[in-house]
Formats: sequence, C-alpha cells, structure tokens
Amino acid sequence: SNYSIGVNLFFELNTRLAKLMSTYPQYQVSMEEIHHTQKKDAPSGTAITLAEQIMANNPLKKQWVNHHSNNPEELEVISARIDPAPGTHKIKYHSVVDDIEISCFKTDHRIECYGFIFREKKKLRHINSEAVRACNIHYSYFDNLQRGEDYKAPDGSIVKNEVLTTEAAKGKTYAFCADTRYDEDFIPVITGADMIYHETTYLESQKEQAEKRFHSTARQAATIAQKAGVKKLLIGHFSSRYDVLDEFEKEAVSIFPNTSIAEEGVCYLMP
Repeated sequence: SNYSIGVNLFFELNTRLAKLMSTYPQYQVSMEEIHHTQKKDAPSGTAITLAEQIMANNPLKKQWVNHHSNNPEELEVISARIDPAPGTHKIKYHSVVDDIEISCFKTDHRIECYGFIFREKKKLRHINSEAVRACNIHYSYFDNLQRGEDYKAPDGSIVKNEVLTTEAAKGKTYAFCADTRYDEDFIPVITGADMIYHETTYLESQKEQAEKRFHSTARQAATIAQKAGVKKLLIGHFSSRYDVLDEFEKEAVSIFPNTSIAEEGVCYLMP
C-alpha cells in the first residue's frame, strides 16, 4: 500500500510490536491517521495495512472499524482530514498504568518517504504514602488519585491531588527523521523529543547539491534540532564522497552542541 522506505520500516515495527503486545492483554490498541482535506479515502491504504498487520498478530482483534468503539474485538481506526497536515499515522497501546505510541510522518524526499516516532505517553502520578495515610484514604481510591483526581473526605472537605501524589517522570520520545531535505513542516511533530536521528548526507559547502538531491546538510539537521527544542541529535547517512566524518559533527555541534555521529552497533542513552 506504500513504497516509502520509512513507512515500510514502520510496517516492520508495527508487526513486531503487535506480536509482542499480544501477550499483554491489559493493553488496548487503537489507531489514528491524519491527512490533508484533499485525501478522500478514509482510512488511508497505509492505515488499513497497519490495521491488518495488528489483527494478524493479535487474536483478540477480529475486525477494524472507522469509528470509536468499546468492543474489545474491534480495532478502532480514527481518521481526521485537516489543513495543513503532514501525513501522520499513530498506533497507541493503552493501559491503566501507561500508554505507548508509535507514529510516522511525511518527510520531503524525491520519492515518498516517512519518518517515525516512538512516544512513551504520560505515566500515572505517584502516590505519596505518608500523605494518604495521614488522610486515612483507602487503597481502593488510589487509581483515582493516580489519574489526577482530588479526594473528597467523608466530611465533605476536598484534599487537592498535588498534596496526595507527585508527578511521574515524563515519558521519553525518539524520532527517526528518515531521508529528507531541509523541511520545517515536521518540526511540530518532533518538538520536545528527547532524541532524534536526522540525515546529514552533505556538509554545508554542498548545500545546493543537498537541495537538488532532496537531502540535508549537517548544519541543516542541527538547525531542525535547535528549532524543535529536542535534547539530543544523532546524525548519519553520510555521502560516500567523504572519507572522514569529523567535519559533520563539528558543523552540527556549532549549531546544536548535543550532537553525536550515529555509529553502527552503538547504543545511545536517552537524555
């Protein structure tokens, strides 16, 4: 349904994740796809392929539906058509403890190409054991507190949630920006990510060549990272014309200091 390199990587990730998550029935899976208003089919062909992959690996899901559903045998696929909108597909796994989301977004390349995002959604708040004990709150109310609700005592008084719980650590986000020339359109999609990978096929001295071939320079990748307010940038996809890669890191670091060259086989910790 889609020949983009990024989307086909996304298909592979979706298949593997669906197979893994099928062993955890406490997570409910749903989908969302967003496109511009000129796209008439809903859901998109890509969304249907993703849904079919999930159903093939999750025996609990018997069919997909293009509306909200509380039926555990139905896979909810929600379509939205808005302008402007880079093509985006999201897959969400929800539980009472946490949410996991993967999504893809369109980049600007010579052929249709998509990047993708792993997003760990906001976690439940932590119970302040001393505070709930002091207020004599029964553990059966803890789920409500973790979701952010205030506590109403038997005498009618209200205890604010921030007194009884503490904020959980923010979920992590990683974005892979795929093959693309300099494109600020997807900045809103990756804004605030903990770490992104962005291609840097050329150095800035070859900026015109990069534009012509629908690729980016190291300086441009760093500029995207800076404008998106991300925490760490990984760079790669270097042209074979370059034997030494030090200049790529040097050029990117001059704009965005927390930059590293993505090396094969190396694991990078999320900041």
